[in-house]
Amino acid sequence: MKLQKIPTDKIVQMTPLIRLYRGEDWVNFLTRDIKEHGIHTPPHVIRKGEYYSPIDGWHRCQAARKAGLKEVWAFVYEEGEVDPEIFGFRLNMLQRSLDPISIANFIHNLRYRRRYDWAKIQEITGFTERHCRNFLDLLKLDEKTKEEIAWGLRPAFSEGKVIRGKGKSFTHRRRGGGGGVRCPICGAFPSRGEGRWIYICNSHEDVYDAVMTWIMREGWKEEIRKKPEEGVRQIRFIDE
Repeated sequence: MKLQKIPTDKIVQMTPLIRLYRGEDWVNFLTRDIKEHGIHTPPHVIRKGEYYSPIDGWHRCQAARKAGLKEVWAFVYEEGEVDPEIFGFRLNMLQRSLDPISIANFIHNLRYRRRYDWAKIQEITGFTERHCRNFLDLLKLDEKTKEEIAWGLRPAFSEGKVIRGKGKSFTHRRRGGGGGVRCPICGAFPSRGEGRWIYICNSHEDVYDAVMTWIMREGWKEEIRKKPEEGVRQIRFIDE
């Protein structure tokens, strides 16, 4: 593996895409951020002849090209040095950036495309066979429900079981007599009080990037300064 500059017009996705749910709005957000701040984390790519296929960072590469960059720094691997699908999964899991549907799709590929046994899959993913089967059950849901789960608009599991959806209410706590602030994602009341904060149920925290994409689409923003401007609402995950 080498850290080197590569031309953006030679970056082509030729290996399995691990993170399945990233829309054009996310690429547009990254494009604006790259124009202002550059790329914070170099993508990981595998060299395939004269081209480079992203293992992790495909959307960063798209955004860099859209931002007008001719070259980007990248961690470059030679063919055979790593398994791009498994390595890409592990990188995304370390970043805590994979949604449940993308995880389920990866497990499905290991089980049915690669024909791995459950012991091998557990070694790769860290999930038990029971947990893997729960993830696979998500793929049986209708496309609308899967997309809502992937974007963090509804939870995937409740007490270890798949939530089937289709009109089901996802409020985790009923409104108490003292009022409260609704979670904008699912409508629950995770906290009482008002102020600059956007209170979000912590059941959405594992899909933080998807939550932020949804929030930005709604016209809100994340404020990280200690003393936010008047009227700015901040993100706060809190136990239900």
